[in-house]
Amino acid sequence: MSIKAKKVEEAGASPTPQDTKPKKSLFAGIKDRVAAVFASNAPKTDEDGNLKHLYKPKIAESTRKQRDRALLLWDRYMQECHAGVNADNVWVDLCRGCPVAIQHCCTFLEIHVEVSKVTRVVLDDREEVEEQAIKSARSLNTFWKSLIAAADAEVLLPKRELSPSNHCSVDEGPVALVSNWIYHEGAEKMGLSTKPDYSCASKVWFAKRERVFTRHPTPNFHPPTQCRHDVLLGKK
Repeated sequence: MSIKAKKVEEAGASPTPQDTKPKKSLFAGIKDRVAAVFASNAPKTDEDGNLKHLYKPKIAESTRKQRDRALLLWDRYMQECHAGVNADNVWVDLCRGCPVAIQHCCTFLEIHVEVSKVTRVVLDDREEVEEQAIKSARSLNTFWKSLIAAADAEVLLPKRELSPSNHCSVDEGPVALVSNWIYHEGAEKMGLSTKPDYSCASKVWFAKRERVFTRHPTPNFHPPTQCRHDVLLGKK
């Protein structure tokens, strides 16, 4: 008997057939479907029979190329400037808060700012000038985030699969230390701006928004009726 039928009975009234009718369960008649779904959710294993529980995040193609480029620059820098240091081990040491690993990362970012140049056209005898490509701490921090995301997916994730007890991830305290260095000591050393820098599109959007929400009196291009009559009659 349903709760509603019990309340009706306690009140002294006879329950209606609708109150005493048993309700159909939501899971009635779907045992075969439950068995099929249960089988499809069996744990995935690799060729060696080990459970595969970690996957690379799904990202846009443009984001993937940006991260791959950042990691490629890192690998080339370590090979050419620190040939005796394993580039992958630097990320593992960074997770552990190793000061030398943090030093490697800060040095790479500073050198990256120095060697990143862009050619700009000017309207004088020089025609073209070479300028520093990264001028703000925000741009450098965006590059840093792309680099650590690539390192986490390509370097540390396979290590976590081999050793599940190793929960090493670069998205922790040491990464924040490098980001703070970018906005403070690093920005001062490299002459980077720490003010918010808006893109050209953002500036246009703000300008349009200001024009839309700023009310101006509508100009009246038509003179009063009496003035128009005077003009037509040659009085003015």
